[in-house]
Amino acid sequence: TDDIHDAVRAGDLVFVALPLTKKTAGIIGSDLLSQMKGKYLVNVSRGRVIEEKALYDALKSGTLAGAAIDVWYEYPSSDRPATLPSRYPIHRFSNVVMSPHVGSWSVESMHSMVNGALKNIESFLLKGRPEEEIDLDELY
Repeated sequence: TDDIHDAVRAGDLVFVALPLTKKTAGIIGSDLLSQMKGKYLVNVSRGRVIEEKALYDALKSGTLAGAAIDVWYEYPSSDRPATLPSRYPIHRFSNVVMSPHVGSWSVESMHSMVNGALKNIESFLLKGRPEEEIDLDELY
């Protein structure tokens, strides 16, 4: 289906793998999360695709059976070298598994990214256009 509400109703496991764009930021909010009673949520996209407080509330109330989250809302930076993944204590729920979204930090993945960049440069030099282009309106 291409209807997010139909997809949520149909499955016991909701897997989120969307890019973060103007259209997808907060696309999963309290309304959609309230339809996930007894379901599991897996987010491997970006944190802000799911409204942070709505996710916390759905976990705290027991609406969600559980969540696996490979993305954070707050990341360490030079200003904050140590930070929790969310402004809410999502990490304290026993039905939540979290990882810091580092799946792309493997040797194979880095080689793939470098090779993709080189192919785009080669295509631009030979054809005047990169092999892959970003839609600046869609932001991906």
